[in-house]
Amino acid sequence: GLSADNGFPCGVAVRASETVALGFYKRGLVTGLAADYVGALSLAPIEIPRSIPGIEPGAFLYEAEDASRAVPVRAPASHKGSFGHVVVFAGGPASEGASALAAWAALRAGAGLVTVATGSGDRSSLRSRLRPEIQMAEAAEVVKRVGTGWIGVVGPGLGTDPSARALLELALNTAWPLVLDADALNLAGENQGTYSKRLAERAKRCPQVLTPHPKEAARLLDVTTEVVQLDRYESARKIAARYGGICLLKGKGT
Repeated sequence: GLSADNGFPCGVAVRASETVALGFYKRGLVTGLAADYVGALSLAPIEIPRSIPGIEPGAFLYEAEDASRAVPVRAPASHKGSFGHVVVFAGGPASEGASALAAWAALRAGAGLVTVATGSGDRSSLRSRLRPEIQMAEAAEVVKRVGTGWIGVVGPGLGTDPSARALLELALNTAWPLVLDADALNLAGENQGTYSKRLAERAKRCPQVLTPHPKEAARLLDVTTEVVQLDRYESARKIAARYGGICLLKGKGT
């Protein structure tokens, strides 16, 4: 009773304890509302060839094995300067917890250096939230530096006031790969005429990843959250096409 394409229940659907997919996993079984219906998911091969001329798979299932293979092996002689520098652009005091969490996450993910880049003013409260190995500096000064392996994160705890927009502009004017999340996406969604074309052009020069949850995705596409959830795959594709780069649509079956 589930749509094999989008995971939505078609009227009445069984809440199963186990689901067996024949031949291939169906994309609707691994995203969205399907998690409440599928139960334990397994695959039964039925001799369908893995490659069929003229038929391209619509998605690939990313599993734990894929993630473990993607983690690079660190050379014994390496040091913190060997593993890049993540710059988190932090907004005002009202949401500084999100900036701190993003900085901690960058460290846990393996970044060699992490800097929280802020606007001017007293940021002692934010400093108290950060681990001692995380640096802090004014964003206007950070973007003047030149380094290899630098990546910007803009959006968590950014806010949407004029000072937040100024930080977004500083990030977009760098030549760094960018992760755009949270309020950076809200600003882009509220000002699509300004940012959609600009981000698409930037993505041709610098890698960028957009990480919306369904409500942020709806703003980016000027639709409702229900429309986004009805076909999460197509929604992600449309965002990537409109704004450039990679779209990672959060939710069950990200």
